[in-house]
Amino acid sequence: VQLGKWCSSLPTSAMRVGPARGPAPGPWATAQYAPVPGQPPYSPVPPMQFALQQGQQAGAPDTSRSAKAARELAASQRRSRRIRRVLLGLLVLIWVVIGLVVFCVGEQWSVISSLYVITQIVTTVGYGDLLPVKHGMRTFMLVYVTTGIVIVAGIVTAVCDALVDKAESAFTEQLIKHRSHAQNQARKRTSVRVKIRYAIFTDFLFFAAMILVGVVKFGAFGTCFCTFGGEQNPCNEPGCSHRGFVEAFYMSVITLTTVGFGDVVPQGDWERGFAIVWMLVGCASAGNFVGAVARWFANEERRFRRQEPLTSDLIEEMDQNRDNAVTRYEFVKVMLQRRGLVSSFELEAIEKQYARLDKNHDGRVTADEVSRLVDK
Repeated sequence: VQLGKWCSSLPTSAMRVGPARGPAPGPWATAQYAPVPGQPPYSPVPPMQFALQQGQQAGAPDTSRSAKAARELAASQRRSRRIRRVLLGLLVLIWVVIGLVVFCVGEQWSVISSLYVITQIVTTVGYGDLLPVKHGMRTFMLVYVTTGIVIVAGIVTAVCDALVDKAESAFTEQLIKHRSHAQNQARKRTSVRVKIRYAIFTDFLFFAAMILVGVVKFGAFGTCFCTFGGEQNPCNEPGCSHRGFVEAFYMSVITLTTVGFGDVVPQGDWERGFAIVWMLVGCASAGNFVGAVARWFANEERRFRRQEPLTSDLIEEMDQNRDNAVTRYEFVKVMLQRRGLVSSFELEAIEKQYARLDKNHDGRVTADEVSRLVDK
């Protein structure tokens, strides 16, 4: 439907490179084509709205039953999503509880230390300061880490990313509003490039803030760091030394980038309890920052493609049915692919979906056809 609206907004005179023969072959044809005898003319309205209008004009049955079925289908989908979220939440809870029980009983770790190790598994930091020493625990860790990375890590990371994205989006909107006010609202709409730049700036600030939190917590309030594992090691033990701001900054960057060398790690239950939340949020912010930079590169590539001039070879590529004419649908389809906005696989899936609706293969979808599909 959105693609149809876009097609309807394009200038019609720029699309014709030859005489059009008969009706438009695509599902988003417009009124510039000659009507077929015995059939109503093509309309520039969105395809689904046009189908419903034509179905009502042709004396199609009442669509209230179809509307009711569509509402029931939407409600069923919402219930399915809620059930799926509950099941995923239960899966995460069961996974965490199993790890807590096994680590506390098998390795005699505290609850905080067990959660600390589980967080390292989820964020893939992997300090290596707390390690399983028994053969049975190592075998269990093989299965536990595999299931955690494949199933649980994706779920927890998605939740953390959503929370971070929400906070960063609100901050980005405030920055954009402030910029618009400073320029006396000279531009009513911010370009995509400006929004991406603000997103990069916001993600970087959030990432830097999480590093600063780690520097303050582990540098100002930390006591020492040790080069060997254990529950807690005082600074007077061999291999331990006082931890300053340089070591805390080093540890924060290595941790939040998920490198996790393990030479400088949190010590004691208090620091490990703080690190549980800090690693989850900080690693998510680092991922968002990297993703924002990747989006900037992708947008620059699309901007370069948009500046590509129209040539005779490109027009010939658009004319897929070789009728010496380029329809709106053919033009939009090729340009969407060349600009990287949609893949050929996605367009093929959309066309197949329309083909399932258009049972008569006449380039139109009536309300009766939609009703039969919804009933199925």
